[in-house]
Amino acid sequence: MAFDPISGGIGLVGSLFGALGGGNRKAEQAAGKAAQEQAKWENETAMYQWWYQLQQREYEYNQALRIYDRSKQVYDEQMSFNKEAESRSYEAENAKMREYLQGVSFEKQDMLVNMIKETGKVDAMGVSGVSTGRLANDVLSQFGRNNAIMAESLVSNNRQSIRDTQAIALQKQSADNDALSRLGLTPEKAPQPPAPVFRQASSGGGGGSNALLTIGSSLLSGFQAGYTPDLKK
Repeated sequence: MAFDPISGGIGLVGSLFGALGGGNRKAEQAAGKAAQEQAKWENETAMYQWWYQLQQREYEYNQALRIYDRSKQVYDEQMSFNKEAESRSYEAENAKMREYLQGVSFEKQDMLVNMIKETGKVDAMGVSGVSTGRLANDVLSQFGRNNAIMAESLVSNNRQSIRDTQAIALQKQSADNDALSRLGLTPEKAPQPPAPVFRQASSGGGGGSNALLTIGSSLLSGFQAGYTPDLKK
């Protein structure tokens, strides 16, 4: 059979183009695979970073809770101390007032006894008439003056006791407010960082984008189910 140079040339050119086309497809596929691996690595890195952010958020919140719990314990102890101090101050004030009233009672009895004695002395003098009446009036007047002084002292001490009692209540309120200001607010979690957005890579004709998204979605689902990344990677 005779060799047809034209047909042979066409066949050779076709073979060359076929080889070149196959090489291009392989290059495209290799480039697509590399892009997918790069995107996968970036997605996993973003996932790990998000995981660390969430762990840091939990740690900071738990640490704040521990500090707050200790502050709350100190606050409760301080409030109990303030209440105990208030009760003791009230008791001391009441005891002081009771002692004062008891002293007034004894003093008044002494005044009555003294008035009776003085009246008896006037009667024993055997004086009659105007002089006797004047002496008796002097005794009664002295008793009245002493009684008035005692009454004024009683009113004054009662007012002072009221002021002291009010001061005790204000001191208690001030101590409570100071303890509350050192307690601070109840800790709250910081806003959750947004989940990573997975990067898509060109599939190079191999449908790799869908596979990459599937991998990213699997990572996210696994994390939400309690996934912990391998830190040795």
